[in-house]
Amino acid sequence: MVAFGASEDALARAYLSAIATDRRSFFDGVSAEDEMYIYLRNNLPKRSYALQEYMYGGKEAVQVIENIIGAAGKTFDGVRSFLDFACGYGKSTRFLVQRLAPDRIWVSDIYTGAVDFQRMHLGVNGFYSAINPDDVKFPRKYEIIYVGSLFSHLAAPQFKAWLARLYGVLADDGLLIFSTHGESVQALSGESARDGYMFIPVSESRSLDKNEYGSSTVTEKWVRNLAAELRIAQVHYLQSELWAQDVYVVARSKTLLGDRPRPNPFPRGTIEGAFIDSEGRLQISGWAMSRRTGAPVEAVRIMIGSTEVGYAELGLSRPDVATYFKRPDIEYSGWRYIGKLNSPLQDSQDAAEQMIINVLIMERDGAETCLVASMDTMQSKSS
Repeated sequence: MVAFGASEDALARAYLSAIATDRRSFFDGVSAEDEMYIYLRNNLPKRSYALQEYMYGGKEAVQVIENIIGAAGKTFDGVRSFLDFACGYGKSTRFLVQRLAPDRIWVSDIYTGAVDFQRMHLGVNGFYSAINPDDVKFPRKYEIIYVGSLFSHLAAPQFKAWLARLYGVLADDGLLIFSTHGESVQALSGESARDGYMFIPVSESRSLDKNEYGSSTVTEKWVRNLAAELRIAQVHYLQSELWAQDVYVVARSKTLLGDRPRPNPFPRGTIEGAFIDSEGRLQISGWAMSRRTGAPVEAVRIMIGSTEVGYAELGLSRPDVATYFKRPDIEYSGWRYIGKLNSPLQDSQDAAEQMIINVLIMERDGAETCLVASMDTMQSKSS
């Protein structure tokens, strides 16, 4: 298991306390071999945010899945069998087991240690994957198959082979949900823009052949053409739905998803700055958007620990966010909060540095997204 520093542990615990369905039974351990966590820890500007970001990503995956199966008239309570394929070390499964009984969940990964880790700590079923799709022995067919961030790494022949293989183990009333890198992650140009597919031999994996497991970017047209070649008729597309990756939903039955699923209702956003300025004022800023209706959202509530300190000003111009997501309706997604702190907090620099900000992004329909950050103390900074 990874041993976390005090600040990293505090941030993650604050986040999990706010969002976990059952905090007492929630498994928060992370394997020292978990490449998703290792990547975050090595690449985030602040290492102390790695564990919280890891947990946030797992939670978001389950929200995306629940929204999609709900559009098909299903609920977690009624799902008979769920396969988390290319599961890793349980970033999303640890949230899934709080919604679905572990004996109805199967996990699979080419890393045998990842499968064993989840069997031991989450109590799920598991089997090992392989480089060649035909070498994998699937125990059964599955009602829901979720593949988070495998197809975003595959060379075209492997992409085709895995799509065909997974579609082949999908139940007649099943859904296959998988994510890819779209053009919001990596723009295509030249020959790749014409073809709708690009592959580069770069990935976070420390052991897999990067010529087979690198980084791929695909367009919706390319995926639909491939599906048609494989005689897969029901393909639905959600742009930038998961960790900025595009999401595709494949259904065997036309009646399951007659219409394109809507984006999930949970707002998206970030905290970009949280500090105490030279005048002792708390300043917090970021952006927030509704996946469905744009910006601004209904409200952004600011808390220190469990104490509410106020609501942020909304509707600030953020053309950079609108450009990144290719959505003009989120240009006014910026928010900020400026407020005076009560005195002992501004008198203790060490205490201020350890304080945790809890930001709740609230939507009109009641959906909420929680973000946490630690407060920095700075001599001065412009508001």
